[in-house]
Amino acid sequence: MRKLLRLFFMGGACALLSGCFCIGCFVPQLPPPSEPYRNFWTKIGMTEEGRRADWIACGGSTNGGFSMDPKKMRPGETYEQGRTRQGYALQRCMIQQGYRFTGYIGNCAEPYMKGAPRCGAP
Repeated sequence: MRKLLRLFFMGGACALLSGCFCIGCFVPQLPPPSEPYRNFWTKIGMTEEGRRADWIACGGSTNGGFSMDPKKMRPGETYEQGRTRQGYALQRCMIQQGYRFTGYIGNCAEPYMKGAPRCGAP
């Protein structure tokens, strides 16, 4: 009985030390997105180089994604509020550059999406 308890204890200790016990070993990882967010913005006559330059100028990341800049947060603003505000500013900028969003992210009929510029909000 002692050997069995010792074996069970050692197995649990190894699992905890390796990070596999209740943390991610049994949780499937999501695959990375097939395309960067930048690629879902289109404009007649655009080139990939032009879209990349416009994206970065509007506040997008060089990898084609979007990351909130903590230095641009306003006083009293939560992380989520800052991220939403900055993301909407990126969308407005792309729209002002003549781009149209053609992506899959979010359904514009959902109440939480009605404030998004890419869904027609100002």
